[in-house]
Amino acid sequence: MGDTYRQRIMLLFEPGERLTIKQIVDWLPLSLTATIHHIRVLQGAGLLDAKKEGRDVYLTANKSLLIDALDTTARYAEEVL
Repeated sequence: MGDTYRQRIMLLFEPGERLTIKQIVDWLPLSLTATIHHIRVLQGAGLLDAKKEGRDVYLTANKSLLIDALDTTARYAEEVL
């Protein structure tokens, strides 16, 4: 989440929404390769889940993990900063 493009990707998702990689690529001012890199980083962190259906890959946000990460960041800011 330390990268602004990764933050933008996560902010694209409405509650319960699934997005294809193409939809994300069309929204960002990055190349396909760069966008896929950011998506893979988010998947590796567990923040995005992927499901292939036919030729498309649908991504969904892992809401509970995202909330946990944000709560941890907020606690850190309150206690340390």
